[in-house]
Amino acid sequence: MKLSSPTINKAALDATDASSLCTEARIEQALLAGDATGIKAANVSIEESVIERVLFIEARLEKLSLGDVELKACDLSAARCSESSLIRVRFNGGRMTGVDFSRSTLKDVVFEDCKLDMVNFRFVKLTRVKFINCVLNEADFQAAELKEVMFEGC
Repeated sequence: MKLSSPTINKAALDATDASSLCTEARIEQALLAGDATGIKAANVSIEESVIERVLFIEARLEKLSLGDVELKACDLSAARCSESSLIRVRFNGGRMTGVDFSRSTLKDVVFEDCKLDMVNFRFVKLTRVKFINCVLNEADFQAAELKEVMFEGC
């Protein structure tokens, strides 16, 4: 299976505080950091960016759009990300216990070394998605559509 990787010009990234996200925000070429615990921001779009060590615990990020994004060591525990679109996204070393991705679309996405227990993937369309060395205890894939999905060392 060949996945398209995120395309990010890391030299062009501007530091941005994740707590400044607001509804319908559009972020491009950013290096997001900080604490966004409990934030409520629907319809956020993040493109060509790196999100590093951000706390999105219990965040409400419905209809989130991520394109060409890397998330490193982020905590999305109990975050609501339903009806989201994730295209060319890489999650590395994050904690996502109980995150809700229901009714979302994931295409060319990699989850590596992530804790994904009790994650809601109900009615999600997953195309070219890899789970590498992830904890998936009680993950819910009810009625999900999986095309070219790989579970390696999970």
